[in-house]
Amino acid sequence: MHPERVVSVEALNHLQRTWTRLVMSGKPNGLAEKPGLLASLEQVGGEFNKLRAELLGALAESQGRETAVELGTRAQISIDILIRNLFERTADVGFLAEDGAIIDSLTAAESSDRDLAALRQRLEEYVAKYSVYDDIAVFRPDGTLHVTRLDAASRFAADDPLVAAALGQPGAFREIFRQGPDGVAQLLYVQTIPGPDRVPVGVLALSFKFDDEMRGIFGSLLKGAAPGLVLGIVDRDGGVIASSDSGSLAIGTRLDIEADKLVTVTLEDEDYLGLRRPTRGYQGFSGLGWSGVALRPALLRQIGTESTEAESAEEHDERAIAASAIVSDALKQISRRAYAIDSDLHLIGLNGKLAADRENNRVLPAVLSSIREVGEQIRNAVHGVIGTLYDQTHGSLRREAEQMAALGVDIMDRNLYERANDNRWWALTPSFRAILAAGTPSPAAATEIGRILGYINGLYTVYSTLFVFDAAGRVIADSRNGASGMVGEKLTGRHIEAALAGSNTQAYSVSAFEPTPLYDGRPTYIYCGSILAPDSARTVGGVAIVFDGEPQFRQMLLDVLPVNDGGMPYPGSFAVFVNASGTVIASTETTQAPGSAFDDRQLDDFQIVARGRSPGYREFKTSDGYNDPITCIVAIPG
Repeated sequence: MHPERVVSVEALNHLQRTWTRLVMSGKPNGLAEKPGLLASLEQVGGEFNKLRAELLGALAESQGRETAVELGTRAQISIDILIRNLFERTADVGFLAEDGAIIDSLTAAESSDRDLAALRQRLEEYVAKYSVYDDIAVFRPDGTLHVTRLDAASRFAADDPLVAAALGQPGAFREIFRQGPDGVAQLLYVQTIPGPDRVPVGVLALSFKFDDEMRGIFGSLLKGAAPGLVLGIVDRDGGVIASSDSGSLAIGTRLDIEADKLVTVTLEDEDYLGLRRPTRGYQGFSGLGWSGVALRPALLRQIGTESTEAESAEEHDERAIAASAIVSDALKQISRRAYAIDSDLHLIGLNGKLAADRENNRVLPAVLSSIREVGEQIRNAVHGVIGTLYDQTHGSLRREAEQMAALGVDIMDRNLYERANDNRWWALTPSFRAILAAGTPSPAAATEIGRILGYINGLYTVYSTLFVFDAAGRVIADSRNGASGMVGEKLTGRHIEAALAGSNTQAYSVSAFEPTPLYDGRPTYIYCGSILAPDSARTVGGVAIVFDGEPQFRQMLLDVLPVNDGGMPYPGSFAVFVNASGTVIASTETTQAPGSAFDDRQLDDFQIVARGRSPGYREFKTSDGYNDPITCIVAIPG
């Protein structure tokens, strides 16, 4: 920041006092005989005094807002990222509770050790794909523990109260957060398992890797953060259930923080500035009423607001500020008044000089010269404060845009991680494998496949359509009762060829982002998994799941586009996903259609341009062999 921008409270106060002294000293030296001139000077002094108070208030408010943005953005992201993840879990437990292998095992006359080992292996397959879980338990209605994925190492035990809780609401999922028997937190997704007549024959419980997930979320959000920043998740009663620094913010600590209000919190005799943000929810799901919190030491020096460009205070002229999309209306009004005072001072100086020349007054010019000098200092000080406020606004918004661009690709990767899991697991559906292995499906068998696909699509609404195809690539059924118009048609593409050539239940293939008849000619991603015969000796077909990319990707971008104090995106701003070849995946700007080429030159007209690059999530895009780097760009005019 240039020296002229460093304007303190003391400097503004000093200038006000100097102005008052000069006007008072000028009265016995000719000003008293010029009541019009004196009145104008006193009026300008009064205007400056009012403006000074407003400027100092605006400085304090700007610094407070910058802190609130810094804390609020991270608190909001931490809870919303988590809730998006947990929304997927509600569909998982509903679908797995309908798994034929689990139901058959529970309804069998007896289960041998070999049968239970086979079921445990199936649960192992599930966790190998949905790596957000560490254990799965299947209970009988009487509370007996039928099987767990971890067997003897499992934290689940017989007669768990969750069984009775689930049986009290058959067919509905329950989300349970509790301390496990070992004192470690458990986040569980529980649902009854229906028998052939829909009467519950057991209870399913999925154990989510809560602590592991929160370490990843906090670690990502703390990159580049100010020293001492602490992030946490609190329950509906304000109790801390996750913390990025348990030494400063211990699990179990109660935080009584009003939502969306910057407050001072004392922890272990140290004062912190803290802010709590409730979840905004996702597709109607808000979880257990948790909130994200962010705190930083109250005495921590504010993050620097230096401009990275070598610009002078004069460059923030009245026209530039008036045209800015990011400057508040209040600051624009202050800027207009500051330039009005400057004009008044110039006019007073000219009138005073003319009066002195007419009367040959040798003292008054010296007084007016001093007043003009102080007036010049006042003008520079006021403009300096306005420049500082502009830089603070610009710097704060730039950091927010950087956070949001990184969040955009993080949300995308986390979402598509689920798609890679879904197609592989659904390809393991026992009836799909048995029907396709038996040869050309009968109409009744094809109808059964379609029924299952329709049920899945009803749970997982992020898909446009689900398909099952045979070993020749011919569509056997879709999730829309044939409405896709593709039943009987042969699918083509490298992703289809890869699925038909696959022999590994962990492998998956993805189409390029391109137009497809499976999505009404629009571009999207299609995820495919290999369907193996029951003995896994050969590939008998595949699953193709069409991601409903147009609304899903656009909503991700709308969720990360920074907004002004009125809750609306800054005029002229936009966010866009672009792949490595420069193709637009989605944009908030309607002129940038999915599948079109993105012109980087248009960014030259924006003062704030932030880019977030695809980091991958867990094994997705990091170690599973899939590579599709995406950049999220957030652009805001100055």
